[in-house]
Amino acid sequence: MFNKNFLLFWIITGIFLILVSVLLFFYLGYDDELPTNGVSVDISLPVVEWDDYLQLSKSLK
Repeated sequence: MFNKNFLLFWIITGIFLILVSVLLFFYLGYDDELPTNGVSVDISLPVVEWDDYLQLSKSLK
């Protein structure tokens, strides 16, 4: 279906791109912390218990 050289070219190109992106990832610093300027944000999401969910689904029917 495909030419053997065509597939080989894309396999080598894909491996090369993966290697370059991994090297850049480590070179640019994967463990750099984002500057927060001393501000922390706490995100609290509402937790729905299973019983509450069942009651809510029954009341919507």
